[in-house]
Amino acid sequence: MNFLTKKCEICEIELNKLQSLWNIYALKTGAKLKCPKCNTEYKTYKIISFFGGVYSFFGPLIAIFFIVRFIDSFHFSLGLEVWVYAWIVYSILEFILMIFLPLRKIEEKIKEVENGTN
Repeated sequence: MNFLTKKCEICEIELNKLQSLWNIYALKTGAKLKCPKCNTEYKTYKIISFFGGVYSFFGPLIAIFFIVRFIDSFHFSLGLEVWVYAWIVYSILEFILMIFLPLRKIEEKIKEVENGTN
């Protein structure tokens, strides 16, 4: 099982979750992943989109604050670069979260594909 891809349920090709680099941050908020062959669209469940949206608003501030506090707890003599390190760690955590996100077909597109209209 490859975590960076989603198998299209219609044409069975592998869709890359990283069609756009911003998908690392946007998939959890309800951004759509589109099959290039049959135009079927996939996105996360509504509850994940809701919490992902809340997390996207407050998450970076809270996460980076705690990462900075954690890095500073080792008493390194870091200045502003601690914020760069914190952003890198935050981006890695976002990438890991994106890998495990479940995706489902969008219902409107299912009906259109079954009826033969795009």
